[in-house]
Amino acid sequence: DLITSITVLQHLTNEDDLKNVLRKFLGFLKPDGLFVILESAPSDSEEALNENYIRVRTRGDWLRLFEESGFSLESYRSYPQWGVTILGKLAKFRRRRHPAPQGANAASEPHRPSFVKKIIVKLVLLFSWTADYALRLPTPKSLATCGIMVLRRAGKDAS
Repeated sequence: DLITSITVLQHLTNEDDLKNVLRKFLGFLKPDGLFVILESAPSDSEEALNENYIRVRTRGDWLRLFEESGFSLESYRSYPQWGVTILGKLAKFRRRRHPAPQGANAASEPHRPSFVKKIIVKLVLLFSWTADYALRLPTPKSLATCGIMVLRRAGKDAS
């Protein structure tokens, strides 16, 4: 048995709803069945984005939820996404150095990326996508924001 999920579970923002879905997945799988997922899973909560349509959980949050639901982790690997990772780190660095304006000026000044910033983004993505495809090297876990997790359903007594 095999269930796959690619960036779906992060859209279950309510933890009880997610636990319900995981219990149903567990019930669909035979003992020793596999559940393979690709989800946003940053190493720390500082990188976790939470909006009304998405809840990005940390690697630790995912592993805790899966274990509580009756799955055991077979393997974890970061997804090869150097471009997204590099751009995310650059954006985080920029936000720390140049915080967004607050108060009345914030709404009146729309954000428009500079020409140089647009070129840098395109170059980073062009290089990194090519490298990701050619080398298929995973992003280091300490930097990665997405993970590929292979989980196994526990033995016969799992429900």
